[in-house]
Formats: sequence, C-alpha cells, structure tokens
Amino acid sequence: MEEKWFQFLFSGKINGNSLIQLKDGKILFYHFQYYSNIYIHKEKTFKKLFEIDLIDLLNKYEEEKRKDENSNDDVEEEENKILRYYYSRNTVNVKEINDGLILIGFIKYIFELKKK
Repeated sequence: MEEKWFQFLFSGKINGNSLIQLKDGKILFYHFQYYSNIYIHKEKTFKKLFEIDLIDLLNKYEEEKRKDENSNDDVEEEENKILRYYYSRNTVNVKEINDGLILIGFIKYIFELKKK
C-alpha cells in the first residue's frame, strides 16, 4: 500500500487563529478571542497588506461620541468600567457579504469594512 504524505510549501508567522479567504483571493486573519487586530494578507505571498486595531477604532468612536453628548465624568467612568469588562471577554466574528462588505462583530459593536 502506498504511503501518503504532505509537503509543506510555506511556513511563516501569522497573527491569528482564524482565517477567511475573501472573494478577491486575499486572506483575512484574526484571533477569535482575546486579541483585537484584523490582518489582511496577499493570497500567494502572505505579504501583510492591512492591519486593523479594533480597540483603537472603538476608543476613537467612543471618544467622539462622548464629545458629541457632552456627558459628565460619572457617566464616562461607568462606561469605561463596562468597556474594560468587555475587552477582557471579547470575541471577534467576521463575515464577508456578497457585495464586498466585511462585517466584524466585536464586543457590542458591528464594524463595516468596505474594500476599495
């Protein structure tokens, strides 16, 4: 009986434990839990094209929201406590929609990433 084997053609470090191959061939890597970065690589060379820090985006969004609402310090401190709790228990979900829109579910938010 013939023995079957696999040949490893590429090895390298990636940042993520989950991946999605996008419709344009690129590969999106992310950690399902505990990390908040999304990475997009070329399909054949694995060259990193983009890195997206979801916590950084979320902090910028929350900061702009607070400025718009002119909320007081007590409310802000309570919101920060809630966000710190969620950061320690985060789970990332990613789905590509038919029209090239990528939806990223993180904490209690949904991010829309549109490829250009």
